[in-house]
Amino acid sequence: MNLQETALVLAKCQAFDRRTVGIADVKAWWEVLHDVDVADALDAVTRYYRDCREWIMPSDVRGIACDIERERHRVQREARQAELERAPVDVATADRKREITNWARSFLRKGDPDQLRRPEVLAWERAAERLGRGDAEPNPHYVAAKDAAWQAARTALGDVGGRP
Repeated sequence: MNLQETALVLAKCQAFDRRTVGIADVKAWWEVLHDVDVADALDAVTRYYRDCREWIMPSDVRGIACDIERERHRVQREARQAELERAPVDVATADRKREITNWARSFLRKGDPDQLRRPEVLAWERAAERLGRGDAEPNPHYVAAKDAAWQAARTALGDVGGRP
């Protein structure tokens, strides 16, 4: 919005509340509203005075204009979404995607689903299988640290007996 458009918005405000508008008012309002669409600002003035009797301020115009713009974008987004949902499925594109997928699958060895899994997931599953079988070995670092702590505690307490 330029200064002339800002003056137009203020003139509309003046028509509602009979305010006096000068150059300083136009410049001050322009500083706040310079990035607002003039049509949205004019509509915001009308919406404001439809429900309110107090003088409108630039922040009121800005807030209502942002709501108007947000609503316009929502309607456009919903219209695009509805258009996409109504659009016919391009059979050639779907067939091409299926063709590419089958081509990529042709490079995989038959009967080996592990090729499609992430390596870390496979390692977790294998570790879980070992734990489930009961033949998993304890972590040597954990066992050594636990034994060292146990020995230090026994020495500090003067206990010469075995573990409880």
